[in-house]
Amino acid sequence: MQCNAALKLLWPRRELNKTWVRVRGLNDSVLVSIEDTGVGASSEIAELLFTPFGKRAQRSERGFCLFIANYLVHELGGRIEARACEHGGSLLEIELPEAAPRGAPEPSPIG
Repeated sequence: MQCNAALKLLWPRRELNKTWVRVRGLNDSVLVSIEDTGVGASSEIAELLFTPFGKRAQRSERGFCLFIANYLVHELGGRIEARACEHGGSLLEIELPEAAPRGAPEPSPIG
């Protein structure tokens, strides 16, 4: 709350976007949903989110993170997708299986 108040003082005319992160268990997987109230992403942009650097002419470190996340999520047997919401924001969903994929190393006990 204090951060929002400070941002409103810095940008009084700019409405702040809100972000929600939800985690819930499904039958045999875990679903992480990240939703915001921003401008949203068109379907054309949503398709490019998981490609390296999208269609940007200038390469930078931006635009590579979701490509890597997509690779890792699929390697773990999950799915990741993004889409625009009806209210104008965006939704990113990551679903991962509860069990490790075959051949994955067992986690080491702590302690």
